[in-house]
Amino acid sequence: AKTTEGTRMDLAAVPTEILLEDLQRRYLRDNVNVRDHVIQRFWLHVARADGCWHWMGHKRRGYGFLTWEGPFGTVFHVAAHRLSYRLANGEFDQSLVVCHTCDVRDCVNPGHLTLGTQRQNTADAYQRGRSKSGWSHHWAKLTENDVRAIRMEFTGDQSRYQLAYRYGVHPGHINRIVTGQRWKHSAKVGNFVQKRY
Repeated sequence: AKTTEGTRMDLAAVPTEILLEDLQRRYLRDNVNVRDHVIQRFWLHVARADGCWHWMGHKRRGYGFLTWEGPFGTVFHVAAHRLSYRLANGEFDQSLVVCHTCDVRDCVNPGHLTLGTQRQNTADAYQRGRSKSGWSHHWAKLTENDVRAIRMEFTGDQSRYQLAYRYGVHPGHINRIVTGQRWKHSAKVGNFVQKRY
């Protein structure tokens, strides 16, 4: 998509050879080895320590990003932890995510990074208590007490609509609460109704 900055591209999806060719064209006049140039830019933003190596450059939602302008106004963006993994381990399947074993979003220490699927990363976040659920989620309309009351008051199809109106949620959400599909972490709260479909 065109922006005032130029065309945005996800660096992780572009093979290294193409990146190097494009960057070489841009920096040829400076007689700079392009791979070395990217690596130098990367290390300028890394604060190395015994444990995590914190990214000191630009961040989005806590994750570090490296950005540079390519030829013809193209702007390259890459997640710093993905670039760190790529520099340490070489090319990898771009459909995989780079997961942090240390749970520190701005960490770029390749020793703290592993490959996994999005499903594995989400499950890991849930097991470690990093994902927000229930009332702590920023979109939550219900509290633990609301869920307890809904599960106790639910009697059938008619009450689903009444409860939905009372609590300001969709009737389908009430159904998912009473069948245990939502608010699973509150499984011990209230009664569960067997799924009907």
